[in-house]
Amino acid sequence: MDVLIYTTVSDDRRAELEELVRKAAPGVGIATYGTVEALSSRLQQPISERSISVLYPSTRSDLLDIMAIRHLLRDLRIILIAPDQDGETIAMAHQLRPRYLGYVSGDFGGLHAVLGKMVAARRAGTED
Repeated sequence: MDVLIYTTVSDDRRAELEELVRKAAPGVGIATYGTVEALSSRLQQPISERSISVLYPSTRSDLLDIMAIRHLLRDLRIILIAPDQDGETIAMAHQLRPRYLGYVSGDFGGLHAVLGKMVAARRAGTED
């Protein structure tokens, strides 16, 4: 099992997200990608069916880029942090069928709890 992080932010929020993932998924391989091209390249390689993707696009344009590769994400459990709460953005976000949908303006408390449960369920081999 791996956790693949995609984020276009490069500030303290990125570091906060990466630390949260490390705490929620101890002992799990974690890789961070800063471009859709890099994430797409990784997703075209063999990947564990138990892998989880944490997507944190900072703009709607970044979310549109993710939408262009959504076919590569279909077998992953997805956690998505949407760039805003606009209706069009939320509609796009739901097309990715995330297990958890948060917002850039919020905190990561819910994400930590959901990711922790997802990792535990994936380790146990149960559906999350």
